Amino acid sequence: MPSAIALAVQQRLLGPTNPGLAMPLMHLALQVSNQRRFTEADGFFARAAALLATAPDPLIAARLEFYLGVHAANQLKIAEATDRVRSAERRYETFVPPGLLAAARRGAGVSSRPTTSGSYDSLFMDPNSENGIVGLSSIWRFQAVLAYNDGRFDQSKQLGQQAKTLLESSGLTAPGILPRVVRVAAMSDAGTGAFADATKAFAESVRLFDQVTPNERPVAVTLFLAGRQAQAENKRDHERALSRYRRGAKILRDPPPRPAGKPGDAVHGSALRRSRAQPGASPGALRRDVRSLAAHPKRPHGAIYRQGCRPARRRRSARQRDAARAAGSRDPA
Repeated sequence: MPSAIALAVQQRLLGPTNPGLAMPLMHLALQVSNQRRFTEADGFFARAAALLATAPDPLIAARLEFYLGVHAANQLKIAEATDRVRSAERRYETFVPPGLLAAARRGAGVSSRPTTSGSYDSLFMDPNSENGIVGLSSIWRFQAVLAYNDGRFDQSKQLGQQAKTLLESSGLTAPGILPRVVRVAAMSDAGTGAFADATKAFAESVRLFDQVTPNERPVAVTLFLAGRQAQAENKRDHERALSRYRRGAKILRDPPPRPAGKPGDAVHGSALRRSRAQPGASPGALRRDVRSLAAHPKRPHGAIYRQGCRPARRRRSARQRDAARAAGSRDPA
C-alpha cells in the first residue's frame, strides 16, 4: 500500500509526533476507508487530527474535513458526509481568488464555455491559492459523482463544469483531477441521453489520462465506462462497445513495468450480464474477454467497478441510492 510506505518513511525521518505526519496519515486513513476497514481508518484519522491540533494549518484542516466526509459517505452516513464536505468547501473557498471563484460559478451552466475572466488573479497566485483551487475542484468533482450516482445528472454536470472552469481559468493542470472531472461529465451526458457529447467527453478523458498515466488503470476504467455508454447508445451493434472493453482489458492484461494493474473482470462481468439480457445480443466475444481476465487477483476496488458500470437510472430505490452513494464516494480510478 503506497500510503503506508510513505507514512513509514516519513515517520522514520520525522518521528512519531511530528505534525508533518498528518497528511500521510490522512491519505492512509482514506485508502483504508475505501477498503471498508472503517475502525482502522478511524484510528488513523484521529491520530492525524491530534497532530494537526498541535500545529494548525487551515488548508490541511480543510482536507481532513473533506476526507472525513468521504469516510462518512463510505459508511452511508450521508447527512454527516454532506455537512463535512460543505464545511470543507467553505474553508477552501477562502483561499481561492475571488475572480476565479466568480468565473467558475458563472461558467457553471451546462452549455457554457469556460471563461478566462479570472486569469488576472492567476498571475499573482500563491501556493495557498493553488492548493485552495485544487481542493475546491476536488470537492466539486466528488459532489458531482454523488449527484450522478443519485440520478441527478443535470446537477452533476453543473458541478463538474464548475470544477473544470475553475481549473482552466486558473491555468493549473491538476492532472489527477481534470481527467476525472471530464469523465464524470461524460457519465452525466450519457445519463441524460446526450450520447454524442458523452462520446466526446470520454475521448477527452482518455486523452488526459494518457498524458499522465499512459496505459494504466485510470485509462482502462474510462474505456470500460465509455464501452458501457456505447452499449447503451446502440443496443444491437456491440462492436464499438467491444473495442473499448478490449482496449481496457489489454491495459490490465499487459500493464507497464510497475506494480500490477487492478482487475477489470467485474466491469466485464457487469457488461456481460447486460448483454445476455438484450434480445439478439451475441456476447460470445465479450465472454472470452471476461474469462481471459479471470486470473487477475481481486481487490477491494471491485465494488467500484461494478457500481461504475451499472446502467444509470433516474429512479432508484432507497437501498440502491445508498449503495450508489457508498460506491460513488470511492471514485473508480
